[in-house]
Amino acid sequence: MIRWLYANSWYSLAMVLALLAGAWWTPHLYNETSCLFVRVLPADAPGPDRLLGCSNIEQSIVLSSMVKVRDIPADVPGWRLFTSTSEAGSIRIRFRNSVGKYVFYPRLGGVSDSIAVYEVLGRDRKLLYFERGDAKGWTRIARKRLFCAECVTHGWSDKEAAVEVEVVLEGPGAQLWHKDGFVFF
Repeated sequence: MIRWLYANSWYSLAMVLALLAGAWWTPHLYNETSCLFVRVLPADAPGPDRLLGCSNIEQSIVLSSMVKVRDIPADVPGWRLFTSTSEAGSIRIRFRNSVGKYVFYPRLGGVSDSIAVYEVLGRDRKLLYFERGDAKGWTRIARKRLFCAECVTHGWSDKEAAVEVEVVLEGPGAQLWHKDGFVFF
């Protein structure tokens, strides 16, 4: 019994030292931790499900000829949706970072569908959002999801910085709804 307590005390001490080293290495521990949960547990935006009519976020959608994404009209007037072809497709969006969280409208049709949002950092990418469809079938139309703009590199301190994200749609039912060139609202 004494040996077990002795071994667990060393384990506890090692865990405390690891936490202190992590706090020292990451000066913005709260921001990094909250962004980790945003990536792992995507959340609905507060309020009722509805498609917003306008956005005050300066943004531009960048499509290249190599992109495997279709832009088709939605059943809702004024709205369109990006969907992947038979392979995974991606689009890039450039915007000026501002304070707070954004709303966007991904829609998934089943377990083979997923959507991921990465921050583009030169040749590297940083995962900001990921969601996979489930066996229940299609997600709701107008389901608002939160995108935490403060999770981009230096998003907690460098306001109004130019940011480029890549949205990757994978699967036949992966959709990203947009209106008048706006993805984030």
